[in-house]
Amino acid sequence: MKKLTFILECFEHKELKPYLLSLKGITDVKTKNDDKLIIDIEYNENLIIDKIIKLEIETFLQIKKNPSLIGFDKHQDKNIEKYNINKENKSCEYCAKGLVDDLFEIQGINKVTINNDNYNDITIYYDKNKITEKELKEIENKLP
Repeated sequence: MKKLTFILECFEHKELKPYLLSLKGITDVKTKNDDKLIIDIEYNENLIIDKIIKLEIETFLQIKKNPSLIGFDKHQDKNIEKYNINKENKSCEYCAKGLVDDLFEIQGINKVTINNDNYNDITIYYDKNKITEKELKEIENKLP
């Protein structure tokens, strides 16, 4: 079983957990909703992939058009390195969340956290055998 955690700036829907558990391959769901929604999911990667789980959550919560993802963890701990993006100018909230959304799609990026007080500090944990620091620098240089 694999584990996946999403951190979203949105409200929880009481039917989210039962909905996710109804999807083939998802075996356990835990949610916590204080100032942000945290969703911990256990799943069988032979039956469902992380990108589909993310799309199912976005569709169910109706947040596909408005980036809400402020962090994620794919719970992979092999060959992990840390890379920080610290923008001097305050990043816009929409841009920062969009970046986190894009980073989720990149193979080798395992975890992302964002400082949602100013959206300037983004920490990326990546598998150095799948993505290089040079590639991360290129991503950073494309930021507005």
